[in-house]
Amino acid sequence: MIKDIVARRYARALIASIEAKENLDKTGEELKVISSVFKGSKELQYFFFNPAIPFTKKEIVLKEILKLYPFNPTLEKFIFLLLKNDWLKIIEVIYEQFIFYCDEYNNRVRAEITSAYELSDSEKKAIASKLSKYTGKDVILKVAVDPAIIGGIIAKIGSLVIDGSIINYLQVIKNRLVEEI
Repeated sequence: MIKDIVARRYARALIASIEAKENLDKTGEELKVISSVFKGSKELQYFFFNPAIPFTKKEIVLKEILKLYPFNPTLEKFIFLLLKNDWLKIIEVIYEQFIFYCDEYNNRVRAEITSAYELSDSEKKAIASKLSKYTGKDVILKVAVDPAIIGGIIAKIGSLVIDGSIINYLQVIKNRLVEEI
C-alpha cells in the first residue's frame, strides 16, 4: 500500500517537472524502457536493491546504464532521485501511475477487450468509437482473444466491466431457469 502512495507522488512529481506537456507520452515511453531494464534483470535488481552495496557504486553503474539510452535530462534526474531516495525498486509501479496520470491529463482511458475471435481493424475502431462516446474520452484498446466466451465481447475500463459475451447470456438464462424451478 505504501508503495502505491509513494508511486503516485513520484509520478505526479515527474509530470509536474515536465515543462512541455506534449512530451508526456515520450517520457512515458522512456520510463517504460528503464522500468523494463530493471524488471528484466535479476542481477540489476540484486545490485540496486541491496542495501549492502554503497550508493556511490550504484550511482556509477546507473550512469553507465543511462549512457546506453537517450533519455531526456529531466527523466535522468528523476531516476537518480529514485536511486538516492531508495525508491528505484518501485519504478514499475511509478511507471503505471505515470501512465494513468498521463491518460487523465490527455483525456484518455485504457480499455481491455476480450473477444472470442481476432477482431479486424474496423471492428476495433468501431468498439473504440462506441466506448469513446460512452466514456467521453479517447480510448486506447488492448485486445485479447478467448474462445471460451463463445461470441460477443467483454470490455473492461478501470473497474467497469461490460460483459456482452454469449457465455454470460447463457449463464443469465440458466440462472433465471433455476430460479423458476
